[in-house]
Amino acid sequence: MIEVRSPEHLTISELLQEAHQEIQVYLRKQPTVGACAFELFRRAIGQHDEQAWVCLYELCHVAVGSWVLRRLPAVQREDLEPLVNGSAPGLPQVLHRQRPGRSLPVAAGTATRRATPIPRPGAGG
Repeated sequence: MIEVRSPEHLTISELLQEAHQEIQVYLRKQPTVGACAFELFRRAIGQHDEQAWVCLYELCHVAVGSWVLRRLPAVQREDLEPLVNGSAPGLPQVLHRQRPGRSLPVAAGTATRRATPIPRPGAGG
């Protein structure tokens, strides 16, 4: 019999592997639950799990690079990696900044947070 474990009981590496598969299913426009990707977010945001943040970075690295290139078309490819990498280290601090000492609410399968404005290039500040 095949053992099916819920995402809450998977290791970080198992979650990463499953989340990669969820993304591939989504990109083929097939239905997916996304439970493993959500569990990575829950652990990263709700439990301040650094390993979960690393996995989320790995999952989102290419998408962030594409986003940067669409918004800053003059960026040279060799300058892209520092921009993408520069967006990752501060994200956990931004998400946890609103109430020091408290984790973000995670209840009944949903995680919420206040929107944090992202400075636009050349906007000063």
